[in-house]
Amino acid sequence: MDKNTRTTILIVAGALLAGVVAVGGGIWAFMQISSDAREMARAFVLNLSSGEYEEARAVMHPSLRETLSPDETRTMMDGAEAYETVRFNSIEAVNSATTLKGLATTATDCTSQVELQLLSGQVTMFNITPLCPEP
Repeated sequence: MDKNTRTTILIVAGALLAGVVAVGGGIWAFMQISSDAREMARAFVLNLSSGEYEEARAVMHPSLRETLSPDETRTMMDGAEAYETVRFNSIEAVNSATTLKGLATTATDCTSQVELQLLSGQVTMFNITPLCPEP
């Protein structure tokens, strides 16, 4: 193998390695960023469904807190069974806005679809459908 061929192989191998490192770093960064969003959204759904309304309201965006009073929050969840697990299977992050979609499941194995939108780490919208009735 001549010197030019070795140089070409080294350049190609170096470029491939740099590409793999860049892609891996990007995936790692997204997972770290989305991990915070997943944990916050999961805690929000669990707190909301278990009657921990103040904790849930604390992570709501101020405009959502103004729109949805504490009494309306309680009324919304009246008669609903608390969720035990929340899993997100779709996460979309654009700038500082994140949309998470997934499933929440109760102890009696009732499952609801959940969707939350976050802006800078605060809940701006949530939908839990259908709510699981208390047994």
